[in-house]
Amino acid sequence: MILNQLKSLFDKGGKGGKHRVVTLADNLIPTLRQQISLVKHYLEADIQNPEFAGVWLPHRYRIKNQSANKTIGWQYLFPSARLSKDPESKLMRRHHIDESSVQRAVRNAARKAKIDKTVTPHTLRHFLKNASLHFSLRAILRMFKFSSKQICATHRLQSNAGDGEALLLQYN
Repeated sequence: MILNQLKSLFDKGGKGGKHRVVTLADNLIPTLRQQISLVKHYLEADIQNPEFAGVWLPHRYRIKNQSANKTIGWQYLFPSARLSKDPESKLMRRHHIDESSVQRAVRNAARKAKIDKTVTPHTLRHFLKNASLHFSLRAILRMFKFSSKQICATHRLQSNAGDGEALLLQYN
């Protein structure tokens, strides 16, 4: 995952080989940076351990770039608290946190929020996906820091396909 200037996470090659982009709220950025600092701390400690083999790398990339498995960019954003032996390779690695930990945390948060229904990470995924459908184009453009002129031009583009296109181009 890549945290970029557009305040979004880019997950390349996730479940099903799909790429995903998740837009983040401004108040999440400091928390994510803090999490990345924790991951750096874990990595620094792990590198001192002679048994540490780095994280698992996909396909033939581990042959192409043999040192990538010990760089911060390839570490899990939510790593396990302990190193463990990889069941396939028998090498010492730091894996991601177990999904049951996430499920338990979501369940506890729902209980604290006094939500009577069953809430799972999957429930949250669908809720957030549906909630994002209610954003107007104008709100989405504002999130990506488009100027008022660009937003107006885009609005004209929607209402007047031919004329609006010229307006959009002149503001860029």
